[in-house]
Amino acid sequence: MIFSYFSHISHFSKIAAFSLGVLSASSLFAFSWPRSTSGGEVFAKSFGQNRAGTVSNGVVFQDESEVHTIDNGKIVAIISEHDDDMAWFESTLGTAIIVAHENQLCSVYANLDSAEIPEDVFTLDELDAGTSLGKTGKSNWHEEEAGLEFQIIDTKNQVLLNPRLILPRTRTEADKIAISNVTAVSAKGENYNFLIRRSLPSGTYKIYYDAQSEITPYKTTITINGVATETISYDTLQQYKGRLCASKKKFYPSEVLFPDSNRQLIGEVSLTRGKINLAIIVTDIFENEKATSFALDIN
Repeated sequence: MIFSYFSHISHFSKIAAFSLGVLSASSLFAFSWPRSTSGGEVFAKSFGQNRAGTVSNGVVFQDESEVHTIDNGKIVAIISEHDDDMAWFESTLGTAIIVAHENQLCSVYANLDSAEIPEDVFTLDELDAGTSLGKTGKSNWHEEEAGLEFQIIDTKNQVLLNPRLILPRTRTEADKIAISNVTAVSAKGENYNFLIRRSLPSGTYKIYYDAQSEITPYKTTITINGVATETISYDTLQQYKGRLCASKKKFYPSEVLFPDSNRQLIGEVSLTRGKINLAIIVTDIFENEKATSFALDIN
């Protein structure tokens, strides 16, 4: 698991305290892009998205590119593709460079082409923001992808941070958010599609909708009669009982978030008898919202 190397990183550098609480979807960014951009983010995979049955713990850019450090820092590890000497690191990243910064964050640049890493990177004690780390390749476990795999690790709180919280934002994704095919799955595995059936027995339900193909929402919220009862936030991912999970009040591993390639969890709620209004709110990284609601009869 990716958290197994937090203790190793702490041996390399002592960096100042960092509070995750100061970050939000509207936080001011303080870092530059890890690769050249043309005014917009182009991701093959977003943080928290379904990635071959796992939860994407970073962002994966489209296409091959040059890679640069996002801020000043120190290299704490360089991992070569299939390097058995670095068994404590998640080898699926391929060739990767980890840089520690002065706010107890580490940036991870993965899927690099080992032949393109500049020689001076191996000898530099300090790296300036914008230092070249070479080019991307096809060294990670998705060997057909040539884009940069980029992660941010909060070593103090031992969570993976959504990189988009600290990177510049240049466009809106509100037009890409969609809420469709909402279904409720009971504890017994019974499925209820809200477009077809609005009468349900009382009980606990997991609420799903069609997974987004291009983005993962920053946050999903369920309200019952106007009161927020469940929220899943994709600001961080953390380890719980040995599994990487999204959370807010509860921990949700990948098989619950994505029971198949088509569905994504909105949240889990308990429905009691009576007529209720169940609303779903989906929020993107820019805090744009889309919402829909259903009048349900719970018996």
